[in-house]
Amino acid sequence: FDDILNNLDDPSSLTKLTESDIAQIRDRVTDVGEDYIEFLREVGYGNLGDLQIYNRPTPANTLYPNDDERLRSIYLFGDDFQGYSFGFDSTNDYRVVEVSPSGEIDRSVEPLFLDFITEYFG
Repeated sequence: FDDILNNLDDPSSLTKLTESDIAQIRDRVTDVGEDYIEFLREVGYGNLGDLQIYNRPTPANTLYPNDDERLRSIYLFGDDFQGYSFGFDSTNDYRVVEVSPSGEIDRSVEPLFLDFITEYFG
């Protein structure tokens, strides 16, 4: 994650998760990727410039007003400050997906969080 940290204006503004925080995430979302956990442990959450990473995955259907059944399987981990969110699809090996402001799901983003974050800062 050194390349990502080097591209941030103020990496000290990020908050790294404790082992207790990580255990709580694993209790809520059991199969979330180890690359995501390592990112939160080593880099942290917060404002990464054009991307905001949340302190824990959040069920998409709690943030989007429509009651689309497909959103129930998505756990959001961040957004781009412009209405687009990014999350894990629990029905597809926790693949990273993008959710539009209207709640449409783009399942073609990346298979792993590490691929997504590397591409985002690539």
